[in-house]
Amino acid sequence: MRIDATPAWRTVTIEETMQKVAGPLVKRGLATKDRGSSAKAISAAEKRLDRPLPDDMRTFYRHVTPLPECTQFGGGSVGFQPIGDLDLTWLDEPSLREEKLWVGPQGECWLDGWDNAHLLVIGYTEFGDWLLWCGGLAGRPNGTIVLTDHEGADNPIVLGDSLAQWLARYWTYGFIEYSIAEGSVDDVGASKTKAFLQDHLRLNPHCTWAERKLGRN
Repeated sequence: MRIDATPAWRTVTIEETMQKVAGPLVKRGLATKDRGSSAKAISAAEKRLDRPLPDDMRTFYRHVTPLPECTQFGGGSVGFQPIGDLDLTWLDEPSLREEKLWVGPQGECWLDGWDNAHLLVIGYTEFGDWLLWCGGLAGRPNGTIVLTDHEGADNPIVLGDSLAQWLARYWTYGFIEYSIAEGSVDDVGASKTKAFLQDHLRLNPHCTWAERKLGRN
């Protein structure tokens, strides 16, 4: 099947993305009206974490004040950890990752380098799974965004090569993450469905449901 032109969400910077998504995240109920965390709050979080936040996460928090719980959750929704939340944490210890993420060690995890990757919990789903900023995955850019899905056939799921890329896609699709709402992806129209599936399969080349929907098997 022909691959369509590169979607716009794959070429944006984090600053460009935040200009688009900051306001809509408030309307969607995923952030408060307070537009961003203070430098003091970000510095306090970094002191607690004992290391600097990735640059794109600092930009995110300068623009957005996430809610610790989202009352307007619906299928496919993903929320974000507030800057002062203790769940905003690094999970570098393999045994801790296995306990918290329901993902086995590298021999059981399809992502190369999982055991030694740097994983920062940056968000959550209503089902108790975590959104992760990942560094050090083999063959993947630093800042790859991954979602755990303990009930899905594919765990973990790669959502984007960067926070900017994934957030722009999340906004494009009305803040519904169709990789965990796969039964609803056809509702967005044929062209947008195809664009999502092609991008999802690019990021998750083993994904059988996306292949099937694209008619590749």
